[in-house]
Amino acid sequence: MLYQILPDGTSNLSVLEYEMGVDGNSYIADFMALYLNERAVGASTADLKLLYEHFCTKELAEELSAATIPIVSDDTDFRHADRTLQINNLDDLNGLPLEKYSFEVKFKPNPNDDNVTDILYMEVNGATNKISKIEAGERKVI
Repeated sequence: MLYQILPDGTSNLSVLEYEMGVDGNSYIADFMALYLNERAVGASTADLKLLYEHFCTKELAEELSAATIPIVSDDTDFRHADRTLQINNLDDLNGLPLEKYSFEVKFKPNPNDDNVTDILYMEVNGATNKISKIEAGERKVI
């Protein structure tokens, strides 16, 4: 669970659901939950930078802080995206440990249209357990 105290003094509780035991999976889920919640409450650039520095490699944190990589589009309903978050491991885990772990991150960006899914691709460095890559995938319409 993620318990968040909001700038106006109220609180928010989110239940995080993800597969345990897969390297990087919970790390991606924690990052995305915190990121989407921070965006939902209008977190400052400095707060987002702290989040990036904690979860990402130095290089990726710098890119994200400079806003050169979009994680989600600005038209996203961040609360809805958080509630519909799905994380899928893309690796064959028979040869553990891996140098990097790849994940597909899916979410519904808008509560008014269940036919739309946004997809991101993320990698976690197996040695440092930091997110090393985020690629905006695509927006699929069913």
